[in-house]
Amino acid sequence: MTAAWERALALGWESFCSGSQPIGAVVTDERDHVVAEARSRRHDRAAPPGQLAGTRVAHAELNALAQLPTNAYYSRHTLWATVEPCCLCMGAAVQTGVGTVTFAWRDHYAGATAMVVDNPQMRLKGITVVGEPDPAVRWLAGVLLASSYAIDPSSRPHVIEPMREGHPDVFAYAERGDVIEILESSRDRGLTLDEMRVALPKTQR
Repeated sequence: MTAAWERALALGWESFCSGSQPIGAVVTDERDHVVAEARSRRHDRAAPPGQLAGTRVAHAELNALAQLPTNAYYSRHTLWATVEPCCLCMGAAVQTGVGTVTFAWRDHYAGATAMVVDNPQMRLKGITVVGEPDPAVRWLAGVLLASSYAIDPSSRPHVIEPMREGHPDVFAYAERGDVIEILESSRDRGLTLDEMRVALPKTQR
């Protein structure tokens, strides 16, 4: 697992623990150095300067990309997202000009990496999309998101069902009582991502 994925997943876990969607994102430069990072803050009350919180558009990818200043070009940079970016975040990637977008877990409800707009801007930017590159990363990112829906009683069926149909194995695992109990206990005890990961049942960890 690369350092970028480790950090993105750790941010997703932080988001899970804060009560927001468990999605993390980082941006790396051409030397694979992390130059920006963020997490979902949709249900957070506050955010670091330059990031959004407490709004439906406080997405991890948007918050990460917002940290890139306008006095540089980013065609050799990569956005790493634990979950497939939505239309909003793909639009932000286009506006920022990152050369590559890679994601760990495909979102069968809101994922928009296949979004194609035939205009001069999109043809000029030519973003490369790399999906689901690492099975271990994909699994953990999916378990975090699927478990968050299982825990949250306000989750809506029209959002969850396409995801469950696309990832039945992940949802079957993430909705298990013992998995949810471990995740909630790990959150309440302030465990790190690695500590939580070790605590999860070994099946499909």
